[in-house]
Amino acid sequence: MINLKKTAIAAVAALSMTVAFAPTAEAGWRTRAGGVLAAGLIGGALLGSVIANAQPRRPAYAPVYVDPGYAPRPVYAAQPDCYRQHVGYGYYGRPVYRTVCN
Repeated sequence: MINLKKTAIAAVAALSMTVAFAPTAEAGWRTRAGGVLAAGLIGGALLGSVIANAQPRRPAYAPVYVDPGYAPRPVYAAQPDCYRQHVGYGYYGRPVYRTVCN
């Protein structure tokens, strides 16, 4: 919650600085817009970095080495001899199958 408050305060401060230093409307604003554009880009980069750093930190876990000699061996069992047998048709004419194992 504290990070959110800090972020909100920084956003309000950036917005107030933007409003305070914004140039007044003039007829020749098209020729002198470079400073305003640069201020907007820098302000956006600063605000973006504040928002990106406001996320909670996750602990970094160290990788764990597992020796393959201690892992259990896979067990393969014989599969039962089963097959699907068609026994008729159900509702809406769908085929019905039954599993038969020997």
